[in-house]
Amino acid sequence: MNTPIIGIDPGPETSGYVVLWPSGVEIAVDKCENVDLFHRLRAAQFEAWPVVAIEDFITYQPVSADSRETIKWIGVFRFLCHLTRNWTVHEISRSTVKTALCGRASGVTDASVNAALYDLYGGSRKAAVGTRKCPGPLYGVTGHAWAALAVAVVCRQRMEAEQGE
Repeated sequence: MNTPIIGIDPGPETSGYVVLWPSGVEIAVDKCENVDLFHRLRAAQFEAWPVVAIEDFITYQPVSADSRETIKWIGVFRFLCHLTRNWTVHEISRSTVKTALCGRASGVTDASVNAALYDLYGGSRKAAVGTRKCPGPLYGVTGHAWAALAVAVVCRQRMEAEQGE
Protein backbone atom coordinates (compact mmCIF):
# COMPACT_ATOMS: atom_id res chain seq x y z
CA MET A 1 0.00 0.00 0.00
CA ASN A 2 1.58 3.29 -1.12
CA THR A 3 -0.78 5.64 0.69
CA PRO A 4 0.71 7.90 3.35
CA ILE A 5 -1.04 7.88 6.71
CA ILE A 6 -1.02 10.93 8.93
CA GLY A 7 -1.41 9.88 12.57
CA ILE A 8 -2.64 12.50 15.03
CA ASP A 9 -2.73 12.36 18.84
CA PRO A 10 -4.96 15.38 19.54
CA GLY A 11 -4.78 17.53 22.64
CA PRO A 12 -6.54 20.67 23.87
CA GLU A 13 -3.78 23.07 22.71
CA THR A 14 -1.07 20.91 21.13
CA SER A 15 -1.10 17.64 19.22
CA GLY A 16 1.47 15.04 18.26
CA TYR A 17 1.58 13.83 14.69
CA VAL A 18 3.56 11.63 12.33
CA VAL A 19 3.45 10.93 8.64
CA LEU A 20 3.79 7.19 8.06
CA TRP A 21 4.94 6.31 4.56
CA PRO A 22 5.09 2.71 3.34
CA SER A 23 8.87 2.84 3.88
CA GLY A 24 8.55 3.98 7.51
CA VAL A 25 8.24 7.17 9.50
CA GLU A 26 9.01 10.18 7.33
CA ILE A 27 8.22 13.02 9.70
CA ALA A 28 7.91 12.92 13.47
CA VAL A 29 7.01 15.90 15.59
CA ASP A 30 6.58 15.69 19.35
CA LYS A 31 4.27 18.64 19.86
CA CYS A 32 2.76 21.20 17.57
CA GLU A 33 0.29 23.94 18.40
CA ASN A 34 -3.12 22.86 17.06
CA VAL A 35 -3.44 26.01 14.97
CA ASP A 36 -0.01 25.29 13.42
CA LEU A 37 -0.99 21.67 12.71
CA PHE A 38 -4.20 22.91 11.08
CA HIS A 39 -2.17 25.15 8.74
CA ARG A 40 0.36 22.38 8.02
CA LEU A 41 -2.42 19.97 7.06
CA ARG A 42 -4.12 22.62 4.93
CA ALA A 43 -0.87 23.35 3.07
CA ALA A 44 0.26 19.70 2.78
CA GLN A 45 1.01 18.39 -0.69
CA PHE A 46 1.04 14.62 -1.26
CA GLU A 47 1.43 12.58 -4.44
CA ALA A 48 -1.24 10.14 -3.29
CA TRP A 49 -4.38 11.04 -1.37
CA PRO A 50 -3.42 10.36 2.22
CA VAL A 51 -5.34 8.72 5.00
CA VAL A 52 -5.65 10.47 8.35
CA ALA A 53 -5.87 8.43 11.57
CA ILE A 54 -6.95 10.45 14.59
CA GLU A 55 -6.94 9.04 18.11
CA ASP A 56 -10.59 9.22 19.07
CA PHE A 57 -11.81 10.43 22.44
CA ILE A 58 -14.02 8.00 24.31
CA THR A 59 -15.23 8.49 27.86
CA TYR A 60 -17.91 7.08 30.10
CA GLN A 61 -17.85 9.89 32.65
CA PRO A 62 -18.06 13.70 32.77
CA VAL A 63 -15.22 15.42 30.91
CA SER A 64 -12.99 18.35 31.84
CA ALA A 65 -12.60 21.60 29.92
CA ASP A 66 -9.35 20.25 28.38
CA SER A 67 -11.17 17.11 27.24
CA ARG A 68 -13.95 19.14 25.64
CA GLU A 69 -11.33 21.26 23.86
CA THR A 70 -9.61 18.09 22.58
CA ILE A 71 -12.93 16.81 21.25
CA LYS A 72 -13.45 20.11 19.42
CA TRP A 73 -10.01 19.84 17.79
CA ILE A 74 -10.77 16.29 16.66
CA GLY A 75 -13.77 17.77 14.86
CA VAL A 76 -11.70 20.57 13.34
CA PHE A 77 -9.03 18.17 12.05
CA ARG A 78 -11.69 15.79 10.74
CA PHE A 79 -13.52 18.60 8.93
CA LEU A 80 -10.32 19.93 7.36
CA CYS A 81 -9.03 16.55 6.24
CA HIS A 82 -12.25 14.91 5.12
CA LEU A 83 -14.47 17.67 3.83
CA THR A 84 -12.02 20.22 2.48
CA ARG A 85 -9.14 17.93 1.40
CA ASN A 86 -11.17 14.80 0.54
CA TRP A 87 -8.80 12.61 2.58
CA THR A 88 -10.05 9.44 4.22
CA VAL A 89 -10.33 9.89 8.00
CA HIS A 90 -10.30 7.07 10.54
CA GLU A 91 -11.00 7.76 14.20
CA ILE A 92 -9.43 5.02 16.31
CA SER A 93 -9.79 4.80 20.09
CA ARG A 94 -6.84 4.25 22.41
CA SER A 95 -8.36 0.96 23.59
CA THR A 96 -8.50 -0.23 19.97
CA VAL A 97 -4.82 0.71 19.57
CA LYS A 98 -3.91 -1.21 22.74
CA THR A 99 -5.86 -4.29 21.66
CA ALA A 100 -4.42 -4.26 18.14
CA LEU A 101 -0.80 -3.84 19.26
CA CYS A 102 -0.78 -5.68 22.61
CA GLY A 103 -3.63 -8.19 22.34
CA ARG A 104 -5.71 -6.59 25.08
CA ALA A 105 -6.66 -3.14 26.36
CA SER A 106 -7.01 -3.79 30.07
CA GLY A 107 -3.87 -2.99 32.04
CA VAL A 108 -1.86 -1.99 28.96
CA THR A 109 0.34 1.06 29.53
CA ASP A 110 1.86 3.52 27.07
CA ALA A 111 5.21 1.78 27.66
CA SER A 112 3.65 -1.52 26.51
CA VAL A 113 2.31 0.12 23.35
CA ASN A 114 5.74 1.65 22.66
CA ALA A 115 7.38 -1.76 23.21
CA ALA A 116 5.04 -3.24 20.60
CA LEU A 117 6.12 -0.50 18.18
CA TYR A 118 9.81 -1.29 18.91
CA ASP A 119 9.08 -4.92 18.02
CA LEU A 120 7.43 -3.93 14.74
CA TYR A 121 10.27 -1.60 13.72
CA GLY A 122 13.36 -3.56 14.66
CA GLY A 123 12.71 -6.03 17.46
CA SER A 124 14.14 -3.88 20.25
CA ARG A 125 14.18 -0.26 21.35
CA LYS A 126 17.84 0.03 20.39
CA ALA A 127 17.24 -1.24 16.85
CA ALA A 128 13.99 0.68 16.32
CA VAL A 129 15.12 4.05 17.66
CA GLY A 130 18.87 3.83 17.14
CA THR A 131 21.27 6.65 17.94
CA ARG A 132 22.22 9.98 16.44
CA LYS A 133 25.13 8.34 14.58
CA CYS A 134 23.08 5.33 13.52
CA PRO A 135 19.38 6.28 13.54
CA GLY A 136 16.73 3.58 13.42
CA PRO A 137 13.40 3.90 11.63
CA LEU A 138 11.80 5.49 14.71
CA TYR A 139 14.63 7.90 15.49
CA GLY A 140 13.15 11.26 16.49
CA VAL A 141 9.77 9.91 17.63
CA THR A 142 9.19 11.34 21.11
CA GLY A 143 6.35 12.29 23.44
CA HIS A 144 2.93 12.55 21.82
CA ALA A 145 4.31 11.39 18.48
CA TRP A 146 4.42 7.83 19.91
CA ALA A 147 0.63 7.81 20.32
CA ALA A 148 0.25 9.34 16.85
CA LEU A 149 2.51 6.62 15.40
CA ALA A 150 0.54 3.89 17.20
CA VAL A 151 -2.77 5.10 15.77
CA ALA A 152 -1.23 5.34 12.26
CA VAL A 153 0.22 1.80 12.51
CA VAL A 154 -3.12 0.35 13.62
CA CYS A 155 -4.86 2.20 10.80
CA ARG A 156 -2.38 0.72 8.30
CA GLN A 157 -2.91 -2.78 9.75
CA ARG A 158 -6.68 -2.44 9.42
CA MET A 159 -6.46 -1.17 5.85
CA GLU A 160 -4.12 -4.00 4.84
CA ALA A 161 -6.43 -6.57 6.45
CA GLU A 162 -9.39 -5.12 4.54
CA GLN A 163 -7.45 -5.32 1.27
CA GLY A 164 -6.30 -8.86 2.03
CA GLU A 165 -2.59 -8.00 1.85
